[in-house]
Amino acid sequence: MMHEKKDIVQYINEVNAGLSKETEESSIVSELQMHKMLFLIYGRFYNQYNIELWQPNFEAWKYGPVETNYRHNLELVKPIDIDQLSIDQKNQLKKMIIKLLGFSVWELVDYTHTLDSWKNHYEKKDKVISAKEIQDEFARIFF
Repeated sequence: MMHEKKDIVQYINEVNAGLSKETEESSIVSELQMHKMLFLIYGRFYNQYNIELWQPNFEAWKYGPVETNYRHNLELVKPIDIDQLSIDQKNQLKKMIIKLLGFSVWELVDYTHTLDSWKNHYEKKDKVISAKEIQDEFARIFF
């Protein structure tokens, strides 16, 4: 049997589906919510484990950071296979996802609007938020 690669978007949806089944409430992750979660997970996971879950392409848009490859193509660039992470890393990732799913999309939007990496680019022509900026910011805010 061939192993199918599972990326972060698939994993977020899988965790969400599991939570929906447990609570017997139907819930889907909206595209807006997915972008905020991807941004926060990318920064936190990189800071904690020095691992890029994919090659990020974020821009500062009106409602916060947007992963442009996911927005335009519904896929990420060079995503790693989540099943290749250690048990600890996968458990931490799941905890992050569950925590973020507990916030409304507008709470996530409001929070991302407080981050310098978004604020510094939103009013500029260059809306690209570099991976280094995200990594540096999460080093300051989470540890």
